[in-house]
Amino acid sequence: MPHRLVSLVILIAWACAATALFTRDVLPDLILGPPPDLGSITHPGIVHETTRWILQVEERLAPGTYRSVGQVETTFDRKQDGDVQMTSEAELDTEGLLRALPAREVPGSRLRVQSVFDVSVGGNLTHFRTSVQPMDEPKGKPLLILEGRLEQDAIVVRARSPESPRLPMLNWIRSFPYQARGLVQSALGPLDRMPGLKVGQRWESRVINPLTGQVEGVVSEVPDTAILVWNNVPIRTLLVVTHIPTQLGTITSRTWVAPDGRVLRQEVPVPIVKLFLERQPEPPPAAAAQDFEGSHP
Repeated sequence: MPHRLVSLVILIAWACAATALFTRDVLPDLILGPPPDLGSITHPGIVHETTRWILQVEERLAPGTYRSVGQVETTFDRKQDGDVQMTSEAELDTEGLLRALPAREVPGSRLRVQSVFDVSVGGNLTHFRTSVQPMDEPKGKPLLILEGRLEQDAIVVRARSPESPRLPMLNWIRSFPYQARGLVQSALGPLDRMPGLKVGQRWESRVINPLTGQVEGVVSEVPDTAILVWNNVPIRTLLVVTHIPTQLGTITSRTWVAPDGRVLRQEVPVPIVKLFLERQPEPPPAAAAQDFEGSHP
């Protein structure tokens, strides 16, 4: 039996470790509320919603000036059994994107990136599929397909490239731990909303990047608020900063969330260039009705 002094030292060390863990992992949720997860994102009583986004790249020689290089449409559908399907379709002009690089000639093409995420009524990801297809060859083979399925407490992800079946970096099977209702999203399939955000929150999630064929574990936090000019109106938003480890080092991306939980702007985590997804405002009902009536002589 250890000496009483040794036992006291062990007890103090254990108490310090337990206090540190409680302060880091439990206390923030008690004070700030739980961070966003698939349960809170799919819980609101929305049945169907379509959101349109513009892909913009910042001009290398003119910081603060942006040029459109594509568009994204995301759809939220709730089924009769309560399950949710979130889909996105992105069209990306890679030649326009690569013009932001410090090079004279950068060949590229137009890509279509399609993603489907199935979420159970309990807020758990059950299945996802992301594919990259060249738009210039609509009947050609997909460049890359990433597909994942929940199996017990892990997501088993399979990457395959029908175009390059022997390239190891594009053809693999891996398993990633999955926490209940944990966030998993595509880098080109932005989340429409992130409700319940508060400054000081911090969480871990997974980001699927169809441009690199990788699934990365990331850490997100809400360090502060920030003013964003959206639809010509300055809005005080909650700023989400995400740290993504890559082979080139850690990339930091930002997301601007309105007080009502709508995601207004999201930075796509790609190296070298600055690529953003800008939410497009919905037309007023009166304007939409007028356009509809005007289209019928």
